Amino acid sequence: MTKASDKENPDGVYKVIEETLKGKEFTLPDGHEFTDKDGTVRTECRIKWWSQQSEAKTYGDVLMECPESLAGQELKDKSLVYSYSDSKPVFFGHYWLKGLPNHTNRNAICLDYSVAKGGKLVACRLNKDNNGLTKSLVF
Repeated sequence: MTKASDKENPDGVYKVIEETLKGKEFTLPDGHEFTDKDGTVRTECRIKWWSQQSEAKTYGDVLMECPESLAGQELKDKSLVYSYSDSKPVFFGHYWLKGLPNHTNRNAICLDYSVAKGGKLVACRLNKDNNGLTKSLVF
């Protein structure tokens, strides 16, 4: 077994790789769960690290696929609030976002809105104008 596949390795390599590839996750409080797109019951939710979370007040504001039973509850643990704030754009995918693509954060841009399930594959056009770098989504 390698460090990268060993959850118990004290070096933390497994966790770094997991979070880099899949994003940070939050273990749901007892009694809360959701069923994912493949029918698997889950007790952990990915954190919406790309969103601008300055106004986050509920679990639903910060967790993807947040169970309805938890979504409206007040967010007590502010350590769940992440927000990509670097000026350099970052592009990400494999998050199965739904609905119409949009900019929730001008510098963190998802390129996969469930394209494998009939959603949208997104491209981003970077243009440089007199005011600096501008981005526009292309569907």
